[in-house]
Amino acid sequence: MADEIEHLRGLSARIDNLYRSGGEAEGKKLLSSALDEAKKIDPAYHLFFQGEWAGYVGKDYEKQKGLFFKAIELRSDDSLLLRNLGVSLSKLSREEEAIIWFDKALEINPKDSDAMYNRGVSLSKLGREEEAIIWFDKALKINPKDSDAMRSRGAVLSKLGRKEEAIIWFDKALEINSKDTLSLAWKAYVFQFLGQYEDALGPAKKACELAPDNANYLSRYNLIARKLSKVVKKKSLPLPDKPRLSAAAKPKETQAQPAAETVNKELLTEVIKAIHKSMSGEKDRLLEEMKKTEDRRNTFLDRRSHIDPNQTLFLVLRKWNSFTPIIPDAGSERHVGGGYLVFNRGQGTVIDPGYNFIENFHQAGFNIHDIHNIVVTHAHNDHTADLESLLTLTYEYNEKIGDSKLHKRLNLYLNTGAMMKYSGFLDLRRAKYLERVHTLMPGHEYALGGGLTLKALSAYHDEIVTKSYAVGLIMTFADDKETRRIVITSDTCLLPQDPETDGIKEDGQEIWQTYPDDGPIDLLVAHLGSIKKQEFENLVDGDGKGKSPGFGKLIYKNHLGIIGTVRVITSLAPKIAVVSEFGEELAPVQEDLFKLVREIVDQFCSDTGKPQIPVLPGDLSFVYRVWERKAYCIFTKGFVPAEQLTYSVVDPDHRKFFYFDRKRDDRILLTKAQTFAHHFENALHNRTPGTIYFAPVFSQKKKKTRKKR
Repeated sequence: MADEIEHLRGLSARIDNLYRSGGEAEGKKLLSSALDEAKKIDPAYHLFFQGEWAGYVGKDYEKQKGLFFKAIELRSDDSLLLRNLGVSLSKLSREEEAIIWFDKALEINPKDSDAMYNRGVSLSKLGREEEAIIWFDKALKINPKDSDAMRSRGAVLSKLGRKEEAIIWFDKALEINSKDTLSLAWKAYVFQFLGQYEDALGPAKKACELAPDNANYLSRYNLIARKLSKVVKKKSLPLPDKPRLSAAAKPKETQAQPAAETVNKELLTEVIKAIHKSMSGEKDRLLEEMKKTEDRRNTFLDRRSHIDPNQTLFLVLRKWNSFTPIIPDAGSERHVGGGYLVFNRGQGTVIDPGYNFIENFHQAGFNIHDIHNIVVTHAHNDHTADLESLLTLTYEYNEKIGDSKLHKRLNLYLNTGAMMKYSGFLDLRRAKYLERVHTLMPGHEYALGGGLTLKALSAYHDEIVTKSYAVGLIMTFADDKETRRIVITSDTCLLPQDPETDGIKEDGQEIWQTYPDDGPIDLLVAHLGSIKKQEFENLVDGDGKGKSPGFGKLIYKNHLGIIGTVRVITSLAPKIAVVSEFGEELAPVQEDLFKLVREIVDQFCSDTGKPQIPVLPGDLSFVYRVWERKAYCIFTKGFVPAEQLTYSVVDPDHRKFFYFDRKRDDRILLTKAQTFAHHFENALHNRTPGTIYFAPVFSQKKKKTRKKR
C-alpha cells in the first residue's frame, strides 16, 4: 500500500510539472489516468485528484479546497494533502490560512521542500519578500534542483528591484527545466523592463511556442517585438551630414560680449518692500486658504483607511460618456464623468477612472490608501482620464510615507488598447508604485485578493486605438458558503461589426451570448451610451427571398442603445440592473428615458412570464452592499434590499438622481427638491471620516453602560 501511495504522489508531481511547463494537454491526460488509478487504490487520493481536476481543468478553487478538506479527513497525517490544501487556499488569496497548512505539512515532514517553496510564495504575495527568499533557500537546500524555487526566488528579486540577480535565477531554473514557460516569461519581462528588447525577444518567443494558447505570453511577445522594431529602425537610420556653410554664410567674428550684469540689489530690495507693503492685509488670508487646500490634499494622502474593511461595496462614481466630455452646453452645469469602485475586505479596485473620478472617489469618503487595483476596459478618455493622476498621487503617497517597506504598489489590469496607449508612459522599470501590469484578455481570470476574482468578457467596441480588444467584466465574490456576481458590460454594441461593410453583422452572436454561464448575476451594470434615431425605425421583415430581417440597421453601433440595453437586461435576468454610461446630450430626457427602459423591461417580463427585474439609473449616490444585496437609501441613511429601491430626480435643474426605499412615503421631501439637493451637497463637503455620503460605514464599538444598582 505504501508503494502505491508513493506512486500516486509521483503522479501528482509529474502533473504539476506538466501544467507549469505549458503541457496542459498532456497534464490533463495524466490527471485523468491518475483519477482512475486512485479510485482503485485509496479514497483520500481519489478525492485529492478530483480536487486537482477541479483546479487545473475547471479553475474552480473553491471546489478544489472542499475536496482537499474531505481528503484530509481520511488522511490527516499526509503532508502532501496538507500542503496542497495550502496551495488551494493561496489560489483563493487566503495566504495567512495557507501558511498555517504549510506549517502543518512541515510538522509531519520537516523535509517537505514543496511546502517550504509554497510557504515562500504565500509570503511573497503578502509583500514579505525577504522572508520569502529565506524559505526558497530552505527548499533549495533540501532539493537543489527545485526549478520552481529558483524561478520564484528570481521573481522576488525582480520585485525588490534586483533585476540582474533575478535573471541569473531564471537561467538556473531553465537549466533544470528548459520548458519552464513561467521562467521564460519572467526572463522576458525583466529584460523588457531593463530596455534590453533583443535579449527579451528570445525567451518571450519560446514561451509562446511552448504555450501557444497563453494570451498573456503572446501579448508580451507582441509588445516586445514592437518596441524592438522601433529601436532597430532608429539604429539603421544614417546620421545626417553636418551642414557646410559657404564663406559668405559664415558668421563674422564679433567682439567679445561684456559679462552679464550683476544683480541690482537696491532695485530688488525696493520690489520686496512694495510686495510686503501691499500684501500686509492679505497675507494671513492667503496663507490660511493655502493651508486648507494642503490639509485636504494630506487627508486624501492619509496612510489610514476610514472605511470598515469588513464591508464589500460596489459604487457607481460616474455619469456621462465621451460624447461631449470637453465641450458642455453653454450655461448648464457640466456633468461629471468618473468610473466605478469595488471595495472588498479592505482592498479597493478602481474600474475605468475617467474624467472627475478622483473628485467623485474622494467625495464618497475614500482616499489613496484604499486603492489596490486599477482596471481599464478600453482606451477612451472617459475611461482613462484620471489614470495618470491616480499613479501620480500614489507616488506622492509613498513619498509622504518615506519608509519603502510601507509603500503602496498598485496592480494594473489594462485591456490591449489601454496597454498600447500607456506603454510609453508607464515607467515600469523604475515605477515603485506598480506591482504588476496585466493585459486583460476575454475569458481569462485574475485573482484580485480577498476571494474576489475578475474575468474579462468580450465587448464589441471600437476604441480608436484598437477595434477588437475592448472588454467587459464579471466580478465574482466567493467565501466558504456563498458566491456573488457583478457583470459590467462596459461600452459595447449588441452585435459585432461586419469588417467588410463596417456595418452590423446580423448573424453574429449577441454580446450577452458570449458571456460564460458562471451562475446567477446579482447586479448587472449595462452601458447604454446614447440613443439613435434609427432605433425607432420600423423593422424590415425581409425581401421575400429568405433574407433575414434587417434589424442590423436598427442597432446602435459601438453602444447598446435602448434596444441593446433592454435585450441584455432581459436575457441575463439579473437580480437588479443598473443602466449607466450615458451621453450628456441625453441630460434633458434622462428621467423619461429611464422610465421608458424600465417600463419596457417590466412589460417584457410580464409578457414572457419571467420574474420582474428592478431597473435603476446609474448615478453618483448608488452604493451597493454585495453580500447583503442591499443598496443605500438617502432617507433612511441606511441600506435596504436593492429590489425595493426606486429613484427620483431631486434637483431637476442639475438632473441628479437619488435612491430611496419605495416602501417609504416621502413625497413631502421630494417636493422640496432644491432644499434636499442643497442638503446633499452640504453632506459631501462636511462629511466626517468614516462615512460614505450620509452612511456611517466605519466599525463603531458599542459604548459600555454601567448597570444601575
